[in-house]
Amino acid sequence: MKRLFITYCVLILAPALLWGQAKTNLENYFQLIDNSVDKVSQTLPNEASVVLTVSGPASLELLKSKVFQSFSKHGYKVTSETTPQTYKAAYTFHQTNVEYLNAEKESFFGNIVAERLMNLKGNILLTTPENQVKAFEVDESLKDTVSVDEIKSLEDSSVPFTQGKMPETPFFSNLLEPVLVVGTLITTIILLFTVRGK
Repeated sequence: MKRLFITYCVLILAPALLWGQAKTNLENYFQLIDNSVDKVSQTLPNEASVVLTVSGPASLELLKSKVFQSFSKHGYKVTSETTPQTYKAAYTFHQTNVEYLNAEKESFFGNIVAERLMNLKGNILLTTPENQVKAFEVDESLKDTVSVDEIKSLEDSSVPFTQGKMPETPFFSNLLEPVLVVGTLITTIILLFTVRGK
């Protein structure tokens, strides 16, 4: 009996443990910024000094400081002083977007999951010490699958660009599970009394 109980608990808890915690939308935007800064690494030499300016909509102000961190993280020296060896980088945000698509049941009694699609658009203008200008398009995207129940915890209610429209959940799959459970209980009770009556 004890072994049966342990097996039952493992079967119930295993999907939750395997699912894990998805990254928040803000963490994903930080990752997309890191990916975009990777593009300039082919032009910028290691440990180059960079005068960096970041611009974009006021609604994306929170992401601007991350650009400075990302350049530093990639080994560049972000400075405000211009010298003959200094590069200039102008990072401009244009648009961000979060969408939740194709909500469906993960399994019959499983969670409802949806595809999460995130986009970051902008550009980077890089000016070399020789005054050569190179433009890099920022068009980064990320696609993964998240549980619909945890979407609110992945978004930040005080940061609008981390939020997206909630996906429409499938109606019939939500209806079928309770009907099946109630039907099974009724059948079990009827069988129980039928067997005891004999």
